[in-house]
Amino acid sequence: MTKFPKEEQAQLLIDAVAHLKSETERHDHVTGALRGLVYSVIETLGQLVGDPDLPEHVKSGIEGALEVAREIQHKIGHH
Repeated sequence: MTKFPKEEQAQLLIDAVAHLKSETERHDHVTGALRGLVYSVIETLGQLVGDPDLPEHVKSGIEGALEVAREIQHKIGHH
């Protein structure tokens, strides 16, 4: 398995949240599958936010993605 640098991992997760948001808005029928994915992404982003080795601009992006992921979780939780 390839291990990416933390900043690249963070960017991949931020991109994943954007994709999840897009899919949630377009496809109501996938909400069951999204619940598990969103939960995992939120847990991982939460761990990254507390990483002292990440630069502040990366943490800021992670915090923004975490907020969007929580909004997605709230939205799919009400379907």
